[in-house]
Amino acid sequence: RPSAPLRVNMVEAPRGQGELLQVARDAAGLVVTQDRQSMSAWAATLGLDPGAALEGRARLDARRTIFASRPLDAGGRAARLSVFIVEDGAPPRRLFDIESPIAGRVTFVRTGQSVLVAWSTRTFAAPPTSPIFQDDFNEAICASEPRTRIERRDLASGALEAVADLKGRYVNAAALAATGDILLGGEAQAACSEARASVLAVDKDLRVRDLYRDASLGTSDVRALAALPDGRVFVAASKVSTVEYRPPAGAPAAVSRDMAARALYGGMTFLIGPDGRASEALMLDAGTTLTVDAADASDPQDILLAGGIGDRPAIFRLSAAPAQ
Repeated sequence: RPSAPLRVNMVEAPRGQGELLQVARDAAGLVVTQDRQSMSAWAATLGLDPGAALEGRARLDARRTIFASRPLDAGGRAARLSVFIVEDGAPPRRLFDIESPIAGRVTFVRTGQSVLVAWSTRTFAAPPTSPIFQDDFNEAICASEPRTRIERRDLASGALEAVADLKGRYVNAAALAATGDILLGGEAQAACSEARASVLAVDKDLRVRDLYRDASLGTSDVRALAALPDGRVFVAASKVSTVEYRPPAGAPAAVSRDMAARALYGGMTFLIGPDGRASEALMLDAGTTLTVDAADASDPQDILLAGGIGDRPAIFRLSAAPAQ
């Protein structure tokens, strides 16, 4: 097996609790991070409703930021998803609304004078009841399914230009590839099966093709995508731990050892080349749950990966071998 083209150089632990949800370099090259609390504070400065949920945000260029929020109506319900754009520090302008009573994840990526919006939800439906059996022994144990709608919208007016629906897909991250395709990272999940990390390529006409799907043991989902200057794309995924960590014999445990083993997650990182092929994966493990949420790969020798180890925020600094 070839060695992974990625290696970990350093792990930093900023002050605070929880995981980091955003990481980037500013114009001066300084590392800027945001956690859940600071993102809520950022939303508050825009005059959003105190109870509004921030469900997605992206920086389109040096002067424009786009984000999705779910304002509360007069009855205290969040029945629609509203997308806003902030230009040159001006107050946010509502670009368009999506009628969606179900909370989910929204991702954005700019393509020319348009923006591609992917919003994902999980639909819940009660399994059909058999007329023969009076109990639920034979009913399906899975009653949810991920669904994603992809829309291409005009950046100036918010007008809908194209739309596509994906069944069995959930999108967490998006990036523009060197080929011009848009890459969507998240999970693929067939009915009553494990979710597996996947990356889709979407062309300008919203035609979709599979670029990568995790075939190894354990549930996984892609959480971050970041383009390298040489045309490759850095991918970071969450992966259920397949290594069992048992407490010392006789040590008190709040949960069973089997449950503790199943509850742990780690990270999985790899590169996708311009030819669409994925490299060998580099696994990240810490003996406790390790989360990955955002990445900046503008410097291949200092790739920033934000997340957390246990209940503490963390920045993983990685380097990528030169493209062959």
